[in-house]
Formats: sequence, structure tokens, C-alpha cells
Amino acid sequence: MTTETTQEPSIAARLDRLPMTRLHFAAVGVIGLGLFFDQYENFLPRPSRRC
Repeated sequence: MTTETTQEPSIAARLDRLPMTRLHFAAVGVIGLGLFFDQYENFLPRPSRRC
């Protein structure tokens, strides 16, 4: 009696094999720009509140 166990690839493994497309690069660029400007705003000098 022979038992063959074939394991289906996981969803993560299937997603890793997908090729990068223009849409992926555009999404990474937009998210990167958003994060850059968000952090840029955090490090802008603020006027002091001394009166």
C-alpha cells in the first residue's frame, strides 16, 4: 500500500511567485512618497509659543 501525499503550495508561496508589474511599482512609489512627506512634516521646525 503506497500513500502519496501531495501538498498544495500555500497562498504565501503562490503570491511570492507572482511577477512585479507596473501597478506594484506605482503603488510602492505612491506609498513611499506619502511616507516621506508625512515624516518631513514631523521634522519641520515649529515656532516657539513663548509670549
